[in-house]
Amino acid sequence: MSSLPCPPQHWPRFSALLDAAMEVPEPARVDWLEGLGGPDAEFRPWLARVLGGAAASHTGSFLDRPVSAAPAEDGFQAGDTVGPYRLEALLGEGGMGQVWRASRQDDGPKREVALKLPHAELLAGPFRQRFRRERDVLAALSHPHIAQLYDAGMSTEGHPYLALELVRGQRITDDCRASETSLDRRVELVRQVLDALSYAHRRLIVHRDIKPSNVLVTPEGDAKLLDFGIAKLLRPTETADLLLTQPAAHLATPGYGAPEQFDGGAITVSTDLFSVGVLLFELCTGHRPFGRTPTGPDAAAAPLASQRADAVAAGSPEGARLARMLRGDLDAVIANALAPNPAERYVSADAFQRDLRRWREGLPVSARRIGWVARSAEFVRRN
Repeated sequence: MSSLPCPPQHWPRFSALLDAAMEVPEPARVDWLEGLGGPDAEFRPWLARVLGGAAASHTGSFLDRPVSAAPAEDGFQAGDTVGPYRLEALLGEGGMGQVWRASRQDDGPKREVALKLPHAELLAGPFRQRFRRERDVLAALSHPHIAQLYDAGMSTEGHPYLALELVRGQRITDDCRASETSLDRRVELVRQVLDALSYAHRRLIVHRDIKPSNVLVTPEGDAKLLDFGIAKLLRPTETADLLLTQPAAHLATPGYGAPEQFDGGAITVSTDLFSVGVLLFELCTGHRPFGRTPTGPDAAAAPLASQRADAVAAGSPEGARLARMLRGDLDAVIANALAPNPAERYVSADAFQRDLRRWREGLPVSARRIGWVARSAEFVRRN
């Protein structure tokens, strides 16, 4: 039964159960699924498919689950044709669907693409609308640091697809670790991400899921932003720092999402800047600043990047040098981006990017420096 889509007449109950499952802590979800009884028991296979991995259940991602050697559960196999594209190899899968490397077989441009295919059981419900929205979002974006949409359509069997630029590269964290990239270079890669976000924000689009798996570094050394699957569109009549649509909790990756994504607050461009702050912190120190969700005392007690570098290095010369480079202006820049209160963060991606450029050039930054004493006082005030 799990290979078939959830029938449309069952969607209301399936949707309600999916919402309930997302409220259950990830370690307990297997037991929760097994505990479904009565008429709800028939929904177990569909729920298990859609929930997928832990990250996918929160973000609706296509690439968070490792590729297995098993045949694709949706029935797709290498060699199949979807629209004008021939499937070559499965690149990844997640709670929303699969991504295949594919090549065009008709008279269109002869190039390899990343073909996104949603899970069949999601096509009977509102997830089809989300997939269409991603198509519309990507159609409005053309930027050197954003994976480009080439084509979108429907297979003869009625399965929608998106044909995207095939980005060959590594996750930004893996690339920096493997090449032992300098701190200056890591900051420059984050500036490229902010440049892409600035472009999207000016078009009233907020990404909402900035994390290492959605930022690849190409062999040429360019950062590429992927996966606008849970992006939000600002109302055309509103400015970029106002409410997008109705707040939606849980559409975030634990460890990278902003506090407002977990407590039902308004989603603004500041939400993306917080996630970029987490990414920059991780690139600078090798560790994220928070646990699973940056809310309450956990967010208020976030260490300075130099403090985390000191603690991780345990007195090594290299760690001490890194802590010195982080201390002061770069600490202040990261702390500004990670402010729990959105109103205290950078007002725009351009402002964030400008401070990083000034740090690289040895110029004063706009972010206020905050030291050990001030950070301790701030923690006491908030708690």
